[in-house]
Amino acid sequence: MKNLSLSFKLISGGIALALIPLIAIGLFSVMKTGSALEKNAQTSAETTAKDLALIVQENLTQEAKISSTLAADARFQSIAQKVAADGSEKHQDEITALYNDLKGQYAALGSQYQGIFLSDINGVIYTGVLEGGKEYKSNIASRDYFQKTKTEKRTVIGDMVRAKSTGKLVVVICSPLLSPDNEFLGTFGLVLKADYLSSMVASHKFGQTGYAYMVNSEGTVLAHPNPEYLLELNMKTIKGMEDIAGKMLDGDEGVEPYIFKGTPKIAGFAPVKLTGWSVGVTQDRNEFLGAAHTIRNVILIAGGVFIALVLIGLFVWVRSISRPFRSIALSLESGAQQVASASGELSGASQSMAEGASEQAAALEETSSSMEELASMTRHNADNANQARVLMETTTEIVKQSDQSMQQMNSAMQDISASGQEIGKIIKTIDEIAFQTNLLALNAAVEAARAGEAGSGFAVVADEVRNLAMRAAEAAGNTAGLIEGTIAKIGQGTEIVNQVDQAFRQLTESSSKVGELINEIAAASQEQADGISQVNQAVTQMDQVVQKNAAGAEESAASSEQMSGQAEMLYGMAEDLLFLVEGGNSGNGNGNGNGTHQRQPVKSGRVNGQGKTKAIPANTLAKGKKKAELIIPLETASGDFEDF
Repeated sequence: MKNLSLSFKLISGGIALALIPLIAIGLFSVMKTGSALEKNAQTSAETTAKDLALIVQENLTQEAKISSTLAADARFQSIAQKVAADGSEKHQDEITALYNDLKGQYAALGSQYQGIFLSDINGVIYTGVLEGGKEYKSNIASRDYFQKTKTEKRTVIGDMVRAKSTGKLVVVICSPLLSPDNEFLGTFGLVLKADYLSSMVASHKFGQTGYAYMVNSEGTVLAHPNPEYLLELNMKTIKGMEDIAGKMLDGDEGVEPYIFKGTPKIAGFAPVKLTGWSVGVTQDRNEFLGAAHTIRNVILIAGGVFIALVLIGLFVWVRSISRPFRSIALSLESGAQQVASASGELSGASQSMAEGASEQAAALEETSSSMEELASMTRHNADNANQARVLMETTTEIVKQSDQSMQQMNSAMQDISASGQEIGKIIKTIDEIAFQTNLLALNAAVEAARAGEAGSGFAVVADEVRNLAMRAAEAAGNTAGLIEGTIAKIGQGTEIVNQVDQAFRQLTESSSKVGELINEIAAASQEQADGISQVNQAVTQMDQVVQKNAAGAEESAASSEQMSGQAEMLYGMAEDLLFLVEGGNSGNGNGNGNGTHQRQPVKSGRVNGQGKTKAIPANTLAKGKKKAELIIPLETASGDFEDF
């Protein structure tokens, strides 16, 4: 480390100081951003899955209510009792009449149904109507929904299947026909077209790559953007989806990462409790981490540009420092040799020493001129410090005004949040009105069905009213979701405003402290100007003293001995400075690697009157080194040494 040049040390240290904080801040930013984005995506996916599951649940609940209401019709109860007692063959006339009634009933229900039927206690459908007016007869004894209806004596929603006649997805809703003694007499069933449920889930988009899907209790796909997967793909058999499949089929809700066909994904899921189905909302992991990757790339690019600028700046700065130091060192070395030669000449004759004293007087005059210039610059610096103090006071007032504006913005954000909550309450009221309207429309449809053909027109109106109520409920739910999201974002904005407000307060405190420091600097600059004026006077007095010293030859001879010692030390100091600047590659090659150099001795030319060289004591050399440091300050980077 000692053999390294000053330039290398400064550049490497500057790079380390710039690079380490930049890397730490970049890594922290990427980690925090990725974590926040992932958490936000997980929460959004889970919330969306819950909303979709709730929509499917409400739709099926409404259909189940319709089936239960229609199953309570007295005509169905009467024919069911007769068929259960005597069999369907003995009551064909009544069954035929009922079939004609079912046609009207089916037409009144609307186009969302593919069929309507009645079965006996053994699961044999003895009358029913399919889409297009076709008669529906079949045996559903082996169906799970029939067995559950018969055993549990409640309305059961069957699994989603593909109809053999149309190839479309259907769901059978089966309600029990019960005697007054609660005895099972058969079932009443509605065959619901389930395409709209599947499309409603599959059409939901989540970001650029995200989508929603739905599976039944066995893991079979019931809704998916890719229609080829419907009733064909089972998520339990897909490698990488074992964990999420188990949780979804168990009826859990939450968020889980998984891999689908080699693509890392993350999905939120929620159950449709009425049927045992589960809705999932998935998104590619790379998408919601895309922003974090972008931030990482920006940080890397900015870091590279910053490091390049730092390298260029450090190189220029170090060169600006090392060059004057090297120039000073070379000048010191040259000056030391000149001083040694001059001291030899002065030691030979006192007249030469007197001439040297005159040269020192001239140098003091130049020093006095330089001190005057330095005093002028110091006064100029003091004036600038006073101006900076005034500017800092103005800046402090501006920061205080900005702090007040941020407080007003914070208050406005809170008012907006309160208004959003009130709007949410209004949307909830609209949703409740839509729900009640839907129930009234359903009751009207039932009454119209009982009225037969006389109430068919009223049934159409009731159906349209129910559709409008469902659309209003859906719109209210969507609007409520948007309002909740807006309130959440307003809350986040309020937190950010609070943070900015705190930052402005800290900035106000810092501005006040900076103003105090600038006041102190201004006062110190004024004191320095006064001190330099005193030093200038002292230099003038020193000039007079040197003129007097030129008259004494003996004193000049003694001074030549001290100058010889100073020249030797100055020569060594110049070599040490060169070694510090250039490291182990110093040009003279005398460095031994530990900062100490083997120098050629500088001979003193002063004789003591007998032709012998006078020895210089060690304490005299030490005093000479201290005087050299006072006369020639090494930290000065812009002096010339021609006076030596």
